[in-house]
Amino acid sequence: MSFCVVGALGSEHGFFVQCTIDNEPTNIRLVDIYLPWEFEFDHLRDQKIREAQGFVLVYSVTSRQSFEEVPMFYRRVLRIKRYPDTPVLIVANKCDRKSEREVTPEQGRELASNLNCRFYETSAKYDVNVDASMFDILQHTKRYRPERRSSTRTNKDKRNSDCVVL
Repeated sequence: MSFCVVGALGSEHGFFVQCTIDNEPTNIRLVDIYLPWEFEFDHLRDQKIREAQGFVLVYSVTSRQSFEEVPMFYRRVLRIKRYPDTPVLIVANKCDRKSEREVTPEQGRELASNLNCRFYETSAKYDVNVDASMFDILQHTKRYRPERRSSTRTNKDKRNSDCVVL
């Protein structure tokens, strides 16, 4: 599966993860398309979005600006994917930094609800909800099968598809 991550990995190159989903070995490609976000890279970013099956939109609870960018990324994904039920997860990272918060949990939940997305607060530093959020988007993506996808894909193709995290 291919997932786009925006704002989490710090590298547009991403990495591969192997895991088991529903007793089936699965290769997952995580690609961070947030950096660099300059206009000249739009075509590359859009290509990664087209290739991905699931999306994780990450913002920092310590940055109001990163929170306010989430709807823009969400609209871009839907514009390119053309399916309103495309699997998208909103993740609020750095929930451990309570004294530096600029975004409340309620604001994050409200945004996710308005965009019809799932929502998690995480701490990568303390490994809070990281596995749970990834498992959630993987399960949601696995169940998602837009009608336009070809039924001629092989089992190997299905195991090696990608996910993008934004």
